[in-house]
Amino acid sequence: MLDIVTTDPCTQEGASSSVRGALCAAMELERSGAVFYRRLARRVEEPVRGMLEALAADGMEHFRELERVLARPDLTALIDSPAIVRRRIVALPGLPADPLEDDAMDYAEVREHLAFDMYDRMYNFLEPGELRGLVVRLRERKRQREEEVRRCGTALFLVY
Repeated sequence: MLDIVTTDPCTQEGASSSVRGALCAAMELERSGAVFYRRLARRVEEPVRGMLEALAADGMEHFRELERVLARPDLTALIDSPAIVRRRIVALPGLPADPLEDDAMDYAEVREHLAFDMYDRMYNFLEPGELRGLVVRLRERKRQREEEVRRCGTALFLVY
C-alpha cells in the first residue's frame, strides 16, 4: 500500500509570524470570498449576479496563484522569513436572510477594500522582487474590483 502524505504549508511551525502566515491569511480570504460570492450570486439578479460571479472567479484565481507561490522551493527562504503580521479583526457588514442587490454590493465593496488593505500591508514588509510584484498585482486588482463594485452599486441606486 502506498501512503501519500501531504503537508499544509499554512500549518507549518512559525507560519503565523512569517511571510508564510501573511500569504496563508490572504489565501483564506480569497478562498472564503470566492465561496461566499458564488453562493450570494445565486440569490440576486443581474447585473449584480455577474459582478459577484466575476469576484468569485478572481478569488479562486488569486487563491491558486498564492498556493503556487507557497509551493515553490526557490522561494522557501523568503516565505519562511520573519514578518510582523498584525492581525486585524474586521467586522464585515451583515447581510439580511434575503439580501437585496444593494446589500450585496455594499458587502462586496467592504470585502474588496479589506483585501486591498491586506495586500497593501504585505507590500510594506516585502522586499522588492517576484513575490512583492505578485502582491502589487493582486492589490491593484482588488482596487479595480472595489471601484467596479462601487460603480455597479451606484448604477443600481440610480435605477431605483
